[in-house]
Amino acid sequence: MFQVYQESEVYETLGEVVKYGAAARVMSEAYKLKNDRAGMVNSGPQDIRSVHLKNILMREGNIGDIDANKVILMIEVDGVVSLNKFEHVLNQTKLYIRDHSDVIKRLRKAISENGRLIISKLEGQDYNKDGVLNVDGFKAALRIPEVPMRDHDLDEAYNLICTSEDGLFF
Repeated sequence: MFQVYQESEVYETLGEVVKYGAAARVMSEAYKLKNDRAGMVNSGPQDIRSVHLKNILMREGNIGDIDANKVILMIEVDGVVSLNKFEHVLNQTKLYIRDHSDVIKRLRKAISENGRLIISKLEGQDYNKDGVLNVDGFKAALRIPEVPMRDHDLDEAYNLICTSEDGLFF
């Protein structure tokens, strides 16, 4: 008998992958596998076998067997996963987790109370003045008393608000 999971349960599971910055690695490994033809199936060009995605989730996403199965059960069809659908689920997860994150709520509060100072600190870390910060620049800018967050909170915030693998645009 198959277990049926609510979308929110899958989002919470994948949220751990997203919050700790592993989503890009998971997608990269999945596409690499597809391009190497190791996970090739006779379906669409963006499909891989669900067992391969499960292994990638466990290895790169650092989630367990049961949690990986939750994700796979939501998106597989006949033992195959569409990478486009999986990427969509990852994006939906990011939105869901961002909306429910205590870390993001604390960051929003800090920004609403000290917005000018925070923008100034972010701009100060943008040494090449391209408007993009990596995680280290983001954390360095926000290690101030007005933003009462620890490093792992800042990592999580960065991973939830960052819109690109290149960095945070501000």
